[in-house]
Amino acid sequence: MDNIDVLLLEAFHICERGRRVTDTGPLPLSIRDVTDYLEAFPTCLDNLTFYRAIFALDNMCLENHYDNNKPKVKKTSGQSTPL
Repeated sequence: MDNIDVLLLEAFHICERGRRVTDTGPLPLSIRDVTDYLEAFPTCLDNLTFYRAIFALDNMCLENHYDNNKPKVKKTSGQSTPL
């Protein structure tokens, strides 16, 4: 892992601490979440690259969360019904 990877992972971790959560689960990070980070901790990356990387990490995190927390479905007589 190089210095840029470490910078992005640490930045994502800090941005994620402010993540909003609803009854249905976590919400995506907002542009404001990432902008707040950049205002407090300027980086050597251009902003567009930084935003793209943080939002890609966020998408992976959200996909993982929702894939691992799908409602369980009970199949009976060829029909699916939520448990």
